[in-house]
Amino acid sequence: MKSEIAIIGAGSAGLYTALDLRLRGFEVSLFDRSVAGSGTSGKFHGLLHSGARYAVTDKRAAIECISESNILKQIAGHCIDDTGGLFVSISRQDSEYGEQLRKALDSCGIKYENMDADETIAAEPRLSPEVVESISVPDAVLLGSEFISSLALSCISMGVRYHPFRELQSARVAGDEIHSLTFRSTIDGRTETEKTDFVVNATGPWTGRTSEILGAKFNILPVAGTMLLMSEKYASRVINRMRKPSDGDIIVPYGMHSILGTTASMAEDPDSVYVDDLDVELLLEEATFMIPLISAFDIVRTYSSVRPVIMSGEMKSDGPRAATRDFTVQAGKETGLSNLVTLSGGKMTTSRLMGEETADTVSSILGGGAACRTASFTLAVPRLPDNIGLPTYRGNDMLQVSLAALKGGIDEERQKALMLLAMINCDSREK
Repeated sequence: MKSEIAIIGAGSAGLYTALDLRLRGFEVSLFDRSVAGSGTSGKFHGLLHSGARYAVTDKRAAIECISESNILKQIAGHCIDDTGGLFVSISRQDSEYGEQLRKALDSCGIKYENMDADETIAAEPRLSPEVVESISVPDAVLLGSEFISSLALSCISMGVRYHPFRELQSARVAGDEIHSLTFRSTIDGRTETEKTDFVVNATGPWTGRTSEILGAKFNILPVAGTMLLMSEKYASRVINRMRKPSDGDIIVPYGMHSILGTTASMAEDPDSVYVDDLDVELLLEEATFMIPLISAFDIVRTYSSVRPVIMSGEMKSDGPRAATRDFTVQAGKETGLSNLVTLSGGKMTTSRLMGEETADTVSSILGGGAACRTASFTLAVPRLPDNIGLPTYRGNDMLQVSLAALKGGIDEERQKALMLLAMINCDSREK
C-alpha cells in the first residue's frame, strides 16, 4: 500500500508538490485553511520571471527562473501572456548598472537584446522621453487565477484528495513521528482527525506558525509588499527599471490594467498586514519616472502580499531586499521529525521546481516513488460551465464563500477567471 501523504497549504508550491507526488504513485491529501490561491499565490504581481531581475544579485534564483519560465510556457501556455520585458535606463547611473546586468545575463544564459533610446520609445511610446536605452528580456505575464485553477484541477483529476477550508489545529506526535493531524472546518467549526504517514508543510509565510503546531522549528521571515492596480494598461511589455531590485521598479501589463510593484518590509504577522499610504506614494512616484502619464490615471485598488523569505545574515544589515529568492527543502534532523518535510521561500515562477525537489525528498525517504513527470505534464484547462449552479454545504452558499476567500487578490476584477477558481474549490468541498 502506498504511503498516505498530507500536504498543508494549497498555494502554487503546495499544489505542484501534490501533483508531483500523485503522479509518482503516492496517495496524497491536500489541505488549506481557506481555498487554493487565497494566500500569497493569489496576491503576487503577475510577473513570470525571466530571471533577469535577479541575474546580478541572486544568480541561482535567476537560473531557476529562466529554466522554469521556459517550462511553464510549454505546459501552461493558456495561463501566460508572453509579453516580453524591458529594463529601461533613464539616467547614467541606470546605464552603469546595465553593464553589470548584461554580464550577469550572459552568465545565467538569459537571452537579451540591446535597444537604443529611439528603438525603446518606438516599442513603448508612453515611456519617459528621458529614456537612454533599454535591454529586452523574455519576461512574461502569468495569469494567477488561470494558473491556480489549472493546477488545482490537474491535482483533482489525477486523484489528489483536496480539502479546502481546513485549518490545522494540532498534531499527534509520538517519538519523532507525526501520526495524525486534526483540522477545524473554517465553515462550521467542526473538527476532523486524519491519520497520515508523512507531512509536507507548504504554508508559505505561515510556515513558522505551522511548524510550531507540528512540533517542529523553522525560521522564516514574512516580507510584506504593496502593489497598485491601475485603471490603464500603459505598456505592452513588462517595464523594469534598470537597477538592482528595489521598491517601485516594475510595471506589469495585466489584462486591461497595469500593476505597479512592489515594496518590501518585514512583517511580524502574515495575517496582519496593511497598505501604507507612504508605500502608495512611493510606488506612484517611482513608476512615474518610467511612464510619466501614470500620474494622470486612477488607482483601481491597492493590495498587499506576504512573501516567505528565508532568513540570512545579510538581511539583518541590509533588510529583506538582501535575502535570496531561492527556496529551501528541509527534512529529517533539520525539521526534528522523521516524517516531515518543510518547503519555503521561492516564488510563483519556480513553484513547479519547488514541488519537484520536495517530492524528490519525500520519495527518497519513503522509497518506491517514480521519477518526476511535471516538467512535461500539460496542465488541465478549466472551463466555466454554461449554467452555473450555486452548490451549498451545510446551509452555506459555498460559491459565494469561495469568492469571498479570494477577494483582494490579483484577479478581483477578472470575474470569469475568479469564478473558475471558486467553482473548483466549492465543487471539491461538496465531495
